[in-house]
Amino acid sequence: MRCLPADQAASSSRSASVIGPKRVCPRVPSHRGAFASSVADVGYYQQHQYLPLFVYEGTMGFPLAAWLRPGTVHASLGAAEILDRIIGRLRAACPGAVIKVRSDNGLAVPGLYDYCEREDLPYALGYATNAVLERLTAQALADVQEYHHWYQHREPHMQRFESLSTYQADSWPHPRRIVAKIEVTRQGSQRRFVVTNLTEPAEWVYRTFMCNGARCRSNRLAR
Repeated sequence: MRCLPADQAASSSRSASVIGPKRVCPRVPSHRGAFASSVADVGYYQQHQYLPLFVYEGTMGFPLAAWLRPGTVHASLGAAEILDRIIGRLRAACPGAVIKVRSDNGLAVPGLYDYCEREDLPYALGYATNAVLERLTAQALADVQEYHHWYQHREPHMQRFESLSTYQADSWPHPRRIVAKIEVTRQGSQRRFVVTNLTEPAEWVYRTFMCNGARCRSNRLAR
């Protein structure tokens, strides 16, 4: 593995290289798909399937790891271990790189937070909603709904981003920052959450780091 400056990496289609040395962003999605009928049935999806784990370089989309796991395992199985192997190789090849990690909420488990914090890795991971987060963002949602009620004729799609610095799940040893996106359109409202140790403004964490292009559009309510 070797690192290319970003301008060289963008023009190279033959080299299996990682963009660097300034920034590397592994993206760890949790995919579930029906690939074969040789594994146990997964009742929720009513089909036989595997649950592969993929890791990509987040700027160019270069694949860094792939693991075809049984379909009955938790989405986070082995994520920290796979990431640890990748991080070790990246740091050896690109010692000056700033490595950041992002993923959806399928991998948002304490083991991955702990690993990123122990290895001094900036991260942002999708986080499932719960009653506590809904309560903490209830007033922000009410404010956006009130504004939308009066001004939807000129702003039919409204978003607000909040940072919650005191949230602590029962299994966490300390509070972690939660970034919330509150969205209201004529079709309704939704709230989405990200757990992160990034210090940038909440809107930047969600829009710029977590959402890029198609992913961001797919998370929006229909207008």
